[in-house]
Amino acid sequence: MAVAFYLQLMALLVCTLPSGLCIQIIEKPPDGCSQMGLNCTLILPRIICVDKSWFKDAKWTPSPPKDINVRLQSTKNKEGHLIPVLLVTWRLATDASISYAYGSEISVLKHNTQEHSCVIYNFTNGIKTQLNPYQKSWTFSFAGFVAEPGSTYNVSVYNLPRPNFNSDKYNVFKTFSVPDCSSAEMKEYEICIVQGSKWNPEITYNVSDGEVHVSFISSSHSLDGYRITLSSHMDRDLCNTDFKDIPKVSLKMLTVTFSTKKWKRACCNYFIQIQPFFIPCRNDCVRYNRTIECPTTPFVTNTPRPPEQLQMYWLILCIIGVIILLCFLLLMIKYLRNKGDSKPSIPGPVLPPPLKTRKVLIIYSKDHPLYVKIVLKFTEFLRTVCGTDAILDLLNTHEIAKMGPIQWLTHQKTELESSSSKILILCSRGTRAKWNAMLGEAEKAVLLKQDQLSPVHDMFTPALNLILPDFKKPACFGKYIIAYFEDVSCERDIPEPFNVIPRYRLMKHFEEIYFRIQDLELHEPGKTHRVEGIGPNDYFRCSSGSQLLQAIQMFQNWQSCHPDWFKDECLSSEVEELDELDVSSTCDPLLPVKGVAKTSLVVNIPGPFYCNDVRVLEPQKETMLKEPQLAYEDGNYLASQNKVTVTYDKAYENIAVYITDPLNSCFKSGRVSDIMPSSALKTLEGW
Repeated sequence: MAVAFYLQLMALLVCTLPSGLCIQIIEKPPDGCSQMGLNCTLILPRIICVDKSWFKDAKWTPSPPKDINVRLQSTKNKEGHLIPVLLVTWRLATDASISYAYGSEISVLKHNTQEHSCVIYNFTNGIKTQLNPYQKSWTFSFAGFVAEPGSTYNVSVYNLPRPNFNSDKYNVFKTFSVPDCSSAEMKEYEICIVQGSKWNPEITYNVSDGEVHVSFISSSHSLDGYRITLSSHMDRDLCNTDFKDIPKVSLKMLTVTFSTKKWKRACCNYFIQIQPFFIPCRNDCVRYNRTIECPTTPFVTNTPRPPEQLQMYWLILCIIGVIILLCFLLLMIKYLRNKGDSKPSIPGPVLPPPLKTRKVLIIYSKDHPLYVKIVLKFTEFLRTVCGTDAILDLLNTHEIAKMGPIQWLTHQKTELESSSSKILILCSRGTRAKWNAMLGEAEKAVLLKQDQLSPVHDMFTPALNLILPDFKKPACFGKYIIAYFEDVSCERDIPEPFNVIPRYRLMKHFEEIYFRIQDLELHEPGKTHRVEGIGPNDYFRCSSGSQLLQAIQMFQNWQSCHPDWFKDECLSSEVEELDELDVSSTCDPLLPVKGVAKTSLVVNIPGPFYCNDVRVLEPQKETMLKEPQLAYEDGNYLASQNKVTVTYDKAYENIAVYITDPLNSCFKSGRVSDIMPSSALKTLEGW
């Protein structure tokens, strides 16, 4: 009896404790017990449910409840706000012990605070059958415990009377976790709304020199203000930090300014945190953060503009758009009116790049008289057709005799480098043989008949020694051009040092060589330059080109008939065979006996719309070129004076000089009088 009295006293004391220690129960929970054939009453002892079975053992006790289930349900309080409650459902076991059950006890325990509440359903008239009138298990529910977001509960259900002290025990419970306010299903409840579940502060910032301005939208549910914290970081290390407390104000937009003048400038990564103080969560409310990265350039993030200012901006943009549209319409009307009167414009002619007189030093090996003839004809082609000042050793024997081969080559190379001119190296069998001799692959030096007969002797070997150092300097590659006549030579005749730069085949690639000499690009975006009369299919249409082609074909036929021609041109010793050479056998009937004609270039070349006819009279063995300059004066075309000379060489006694004097007038068709020896001009003095 003493124990029973003590338990009753404890139950009475516990029930008088403040309600803040127990889980809140709504004021009028719905009745989930009474049903057809059963009347129930709800007892709300709040913290501890004290049943008479605690004080006195029952003769018979019912079986434990079955299929306990817990879920979240929405209901409204007396203010009309939505609140979340725990909906607990269970059923009674369908056995004979159901007749001894006179109620059920539902207990809820909150994990983090150990708060506890319970309720009791009392079966007033008792249960008479194992199944309800619908022939289903007796099922009950209770939806009255208020759930807090982010909390976890243990829900237990007991059938009354409880099991006796010395009988089998049972513990039927269910653990249930309530989502926090960040969940979509919880944001609409009033308990989450007052904690800022629908609040978006829209944090903006403005970083200026020595200051950081932080702006955000306030919340109407924050009754204790806010704390704004600003910290600076470098990588992941904290450098400086500062915070400011803002009390509750009625302003919609709040701004706070931090001074960072004394902060480390290297720590340019900022971290902004806004901590609200809502009543339900106090210091544990959700905090909102914003990160500012190190800017590459100064920047300013604009704060949200008021609606009135945005409307003004839209109005200005619309006015500007209407003005632009009207201007466009006026221009279109004016264009359509003037379209019938306008004449199609004729595009101006695309002017070709200007051509200049360039110097070219030709270096070659005197392999054979016919090959020397090819080089001479090629030189003549460069001078007459291309207007290029081609420098050849055979045309400068007097200067070489005075200066010496090495000094002359050095002088020419220095002049060419200063004037951005080119050095053209013509490769042949002799160039390969002389290169191999320099490497020591041959037993003795290569002696060619033409080198011994020439007044300047071998000029290729000293030239090779002079230019080889340049092929170790990539900056010097541009002033050299490597070529060979593909009909009489091959690419194997090119010495190895010359393989570092492009090689050209003559006359197939002569047009590219000409543009290299002129320092121009053959191909440009959208166009390709061409020069008539120097291509592989038309270079032989002029006099010098025809003679060049004839010389190439003659040497090609000679090589076919004499496979060992190069071996025959080599001397075993300089003294042994020099006396046996027949000078007449090396003469070329196509070459001028008294030298090679040279033409002085005129400053202004006439346009292609003039037609100039040139005829050569007696004697016909000399090769000359007449390119007069036409000038328009007093309605007549006048021909300029041109001087045609032959290279002077002391080996010949009689050197003919041909001069054309200016004519008084010419026909308007552009024809020029004949070229003839100066002695013949005396007969035309009275014309």
